[in-house]
Amino acid sequence: MTFGATAKKIAAAAWERGLQIPDDCLPPIVVNDHQSRLLEAFWELSSSRQIHMAGAGPIPWDVADAYAQRHGFADDPELYDDFMCVIRALDAEFIIIQSDDFMQRQAAAERKRGR
Repeated sequence: MTFGATAKKIAAAAWERGLQIPDDCLPPIVVNDHQSRLLEAFWELSSSRQIHMAGAGPIPWDVADAYAQRHGFADDPELYDDFMCVIRALDAEFIIIQSDDFMQRQAAAERKRGR
């Protein structure tokens, strides 16, 4: 199946029921070279985070800064600011998704739906 009108309806129905949306029903993700570099940097930097009982910790600032310096993101102050902003935003979302609170909210929503 390709993403189209039927796929949109299936995705919406799955979303409304709290089910996982089938991969074939998701729209294609278009990523340019700059976005690809940022995503690659995020996943590489993710390996530097500390994991503790409360879950995943944030990517340390000094590690992100060193990465930016080494990989040319610090050559331009605006590019550096964008890099740090994107890494922090992705990191914040990652932590929310990984947190127990998120998992508990998901479980509560499932119970509410009668699962």
